[in-house]
Order: sequence, then structure tokens, then C-alpha cells
Amino acid sequence: MNTPTQVRTGERDEVGETDETRHPRHITWGERYLSLTELADYSGMSKKTLRRKMRDEGLPHYKLRDRVLVRRSEFDAWMLRYRRGTVPTHVQLFDD
Repeated sequence: MNTPTQVRTGERDEVGETDETRHPRHITWGERYLSLTELADYSGMSKKTLRRKMRDEGLPHYKLRDRVLVRRSEFDAWMLRYRRGTVPTHVQLFDD
């Protein structure tokens, strides 16, 4: 199993690659994790609101030193508890 090496952002390793070129954030060994800024863009909520929801409403998140990461699928599942109404079983895509 491969493990990432510890390189601070912007530093280059012996072959001249930075941590972002070796292990870009959009490519992970599993599912995508979003930073707080990315989650704010994705959800349309402010970072302040998201922090409050993490603290008060149990929004699942991961704290790595000073970084907060949220697994996108966990956020989507968490948001489903706020869904209201029904989902139509058939959506008409074209007018007859």
C-alpha cells in the first residue's frame, strides 16, 4: 500500500515534485474530501454557518491539525435529513 510522504506545501522533493503534484487533493485513494472553502462553494452556505452546523448540529467532519475536511457523501447524507416534500417517481423531460 502506498503512503504519501510528508512534504510541506510548496516544497519540492528529490525529483522536483510538490505535494500537490504527487498527491493532488482531487485524487485520493478513496472518496473525495472537501475543505471548508470547497464545502462552502459546493453547499452555498458560508464557512461560518458550516462551522456552526459542525458544532451544534452534528455535521460530520474530520479535523487534521488546523484543517477541517468533510467527506462529500457524508455531507450529502447529512443534508437529506433537512429534505422536505416528496421526490416524483417520474420526471417528464420533454413536452409532448
